[in-house]
Amino acid sequence: MNLFVVSNKDFTQHIKVPSYKVNRADDYEEWKDVSKVRHREITRTKVSGSFTLIYDDVTELDDFFDTIEAAKALHPSGAVEMTVYLNNLHTTATITATIKYTPANERPYFGREKVSGFEVSIEEL
Repeated sequence: MNLFVVSNKDFTQHIKVPSYKVNRADDYEEWKDVSKVRHREITRTKVSGSFTLIYDDVTELDDFFDTIEAAKALHPSGAVEMTVYLNNLHTTATITATIKYTPANERPYFGREKVSGFEVSIEEL
């Protein structure tokens, strides 16, 4: 099962699996009418979440960042097209999302010895 794929490159092997929390949720508007009845209207569904990546090899880490940067260059807003596994639906989805890192891209080395991985946050546009 592929959890995280960008540009046909699967990064699942670097994910610390218990940390993987990517789900699809509904965005909705909510209001009460004059009779105090609550109403909800779904405006859209959105994928978001986070997971931890661990790299022991600097060249594999560089390959990850190069793949992400190349994918960002293809989208005007700097977003990345990716395929992710959705925990709550037990299926995969191809989305266009923003991607952020914590700690913020402290290259040249992330890994078990320095910071025990880094967190990747994604949010669908």
